[in-house]
Amino acid sequence: MGAMRLRVWMSAGLLVVFPALIVGALTTVGVVFLVAVNATGRGGQYTDRSSVQLLALGLPVLFGLLLVAMGLLRRRAPAPAEGLELEPHDEPELWAEIDDLSAAMGEDPPDRLVLDGRVRASVTEATGDRELVIGLPLLVGLDRAELRAVIVHELGHFADGPARGTGFVVRTQDFLRTTVEHLRGGPVRSLLALYLGLYSRISAPVRREHERQADLWAARLAGPDAAISALDRVPQVDLAWEQVLERYGRAMTRNGPRGSLSEALTEVLQDSQAALEAAARRRRPSPDDSHPPLEQRMAALRRLPDPRPGELPHLENPFEPAWSWLLSPDRRMAEVERAEVLPGPEPKISDWGTVLTPALLDEADAKTAKLMAALRQVDPEAPPTLDSLLRELASGYGLDLVGPGSGAPALLIDRLTATVVSVLADQRRILATPDFGPDGPYRTLFVAPNGRSYDWPFADVIADAVEDPRAVDALAEALISAGVDLRAPVL
Repeated sequence: MGAMRLRVWMSAGLLVVFPALIVGALTTVGVVFLVAVNATGRGGQYTDRSSVQLLALGLPVLFGLLLVAMGLLRRRAPAPAEGLELEPHDEPELWAEIDDLSAAMGEDPPDRLVLDGRVRASVTEATGDRELVIGLPLLVGLDRAELRAVIVHELGHFADGPARGTGFVVRTQDFLRTTVEHLRGGPVRSLLALYLGLYSRISAPVRREHERQADLWAARLAGPDAAISALDRVPQVDLAWEQVLERYGRAMTRNGPRGSLSEALTEVLQDSQAALEAAARRRRPSPDDSHPPLEQRMAALRRLPDPRPGELPHLENPFEPAWSWLLSPDRRMAEVERAEVLPGPEPKISDWGTVLTPALLDEADAKTAKLMAALRQVDPEAPPTLDSLLRELASGYGLDLVGPGSGAPALLIDRLTATVVSVLADQRRILATPDFGPDGPYRTLFVAPNGRSYDWPFADVIADAVEDPRAVDALAEALISAGVDLRAPVL
């Protein structure tokens, strides 16, 4: 504990040393500058060469230090945390939970509660107000007990640990980081960034100790099991949210149909659980992370005794999703998505099949265009039809449409499938259904002439036709039986 106190005092001392160095440097350069001016103009009769050199060196240094000092004095206060602010009357149940936890810790509750679209929870006092930020994905991906552990951990950053001053060090680090982030380029930002790096290095053990104390708060008020579960779950939520934004968010256009990203996240977490768990185990922590390694944090929590009955604050429905604390979850989550994740006009939420079908068709058209361009190069006289493509396959020259390489057969299968999809789409015979598993984002549905939808039925016959020209007739028969016009112009 003595070493920790020393680190706290070193971090605090650095705050005094830095401005003292600036003032000292300004004073020193200013004195040197005045001496040089006096020496170079002495009696107006001669010029001392060394004094002129001193003046030439001191003038830009003085000017640069003055710029830094002016920049620090004119620095704007950091802006409040960005996101959708929730007043206590907006979400009384969630605020009541936060107030109760703050009271149990003997701390004042936050002044502001903000929801944003990132996988995070954080607190800050950079603006002078206590602000708690909770990411929408955590509301969706965690249950109440897990989110309670996360909230308590963050509120623990407002408290000092056994080594007094650790909270001050952490808040100072946060203030410096926020300041650097909000400054534009220039000497002031460069100097502060250098100082932040030095401060971060010296204060790193203090901040890690403060994180450990925050974990102990989480175990004390939420239980070690909930704290461990939250630590295990958050990396999976992070990976799933990346997948949702990449696969499903990109399928939405600004004014087109919109799906619920929160719903997609719930489904991905459920359908891709094994893949997410494996990917989370492979992920390496960021070198900038002030937290101790995840395995160490979880091991420390496992060593804690189980809480005695009635020791933890009461929590109703601990295994319900955390969004159940919201009064109108669907409306609130759509509001956050629209404001903080994918900005756009107020949407009417559609089913994901409606959203993904245009994306499927756009992708199919792009691949079809490449295949038809290759057909024109191979045979400029061939009409742009499926029939022409099948003739190339039957003649044994199908792979010429995609070029050489070990991946040519798979590429040809992919582009030929896309071409069939494009032709069927012109007849309104194609739909997409969401696939939230590892192979997503969608599966292609074939709409039969009777109007019923089926899983894509042509995968095997297309693959056989690419592999063996003698199987092209079977593919042609399957397409004709499905009502596909092989001689219809493609695109």
